[in-house]
Amino acid sequence: MAAFTERRQALHDKVANTLVVHRAFDAGGIRGAGLAPTSGTRSARVVIAMLLFGPFSIGLLAAIAIPAYQNYSIRTQVSEGLNAADPFKIAVVEAISQGRDWAQINSESLGLKQPDNLRYVQSLRVESGGVVIEYGRAANDKIRGLRIVLTPGVTAERDIVWICGSAKVPDGVDMKIDNAAQYTTVASQYLPTACHR
Repeated sequence: MAAFTERRQALHDKVANTLVVHRAFDAGGIRGAGLAPTSGTRSARVVIAMLLFGPFSIGLLAAIAIPAYQNYSIRTQVSEGLNAADPFKIAVVEAISQGRDWAQINSESLGLKQPDNLRYVQSLRVESGGVVIEYGRAANDKIRGLRIVLTPGVTAERDIVWICGSAKVPDGVDMKIDNAAQYTTVASQYLPTACHR
């Protein structure tokens, strides 16, 4: 910034309203000194530095920003499946409250069909009371063909709780699918915090 300002001030100089001088001046002498002299060699050095380090800086920023954006994009795709699973979870809870056998609770017995408007979810179904979300279609290659399993558990008060992916099972919850975390294959970096340990 100092190369382009009239008095060769950097950002901190502008904020503090200060100047750097090479010899002692009083305030009147500084005010009357005028603008900083132009220097061809200094300008040339600034241009050369920008040409040399500009692409490096852009590359460095891109190396940081692109993976971060890709992870954000994948997490957005994952959330589509988790949101679409809500009606399936409700249907499972209703079936459990009616006393149905866990092993018999599936998409067919519940009369559930996968929504047609899903862009990233290949398959959404209920198996033995668990909701299985499998990604495909327009999903990123890093999650295509992978799945998240939402597993129901029962508390001592007979409430149904859902465990997403590899999340820790709360104490006192009786899980109806043993070792359910092993069935979730989407990497934890793409899962919401509630879905991994």
